Amino acid sequence: FDCFNEGNIGNHLDFFASTEWHIDGEDYPVLLFRYKFTNETAVKDQHNKIIKKQEISIRYGACVFKQQPLAFMVSNTHTNYPRYPVRWTSSDIQFNRKFNIAGQQQLELARNLTPQRILSLAENLEHLQGTLMFHDSMNAFCYVSTQNIFQPLAPKKPIRDISMLRGYLRTLNAVHYERMQKHLTAIIRQFKDDSHLHNMHHDH
Repeated sequence: FDCFNEGNIGNHLDFFASTEWHIDGEDYPVLLFRYKFTNETAVKDQHNKIIKKQEISIRYGACVFKQQPLAFMVSNTHTNYPRYPVRWTSSDIQFNRKFNIAGQQQLELARNLTPQRILSLAENLEHLQGTLMFHDSMNAFCYVSTQNIFQPLAPKKPIRDISMLRGYLRTLNAVHYERMQKHLTAIIRQFKDDSHLHNMHHDH
């Protein structure tokens, strides 16, 4: 995935966990990750000496498998991914103001990004600051965001004994994870492979 090449000197998935999402009677394998990338810039100081500065950034997200390889990305941050050189705009002006879409072929983008799908992306990516990328050959999409999906909700009061710890662990929530799962599930439903549509398409 192009979204794992953000760093010019370092790109690491330094923490990950696997799970399955059950959606409408089907199981989707999911890889949750923390992605760390390092960028180095060179600047000159007042004596004209070159100083190298390194900046480390952290992102979080999920790769969801058993998806169609639709070859496009949608982002409310940026779009300069070499694998997706073709910019595309939807007929929804409001959507175009908030999101960037890019892919590999205009025709393919227009066919895959139906008005219902655009609406679903708009509704579900609104609060998930980041990038959603459908691969062009692998049956998977990847979602990358700044929100820490591994961060659990802090306990309401300090934990003083084992039974309080048990209670906390039993009701443990990770708000960003749950929100991401909810919105990506809606997108998965909308982008499900409509094989009858493909068959109709091949008949013509």
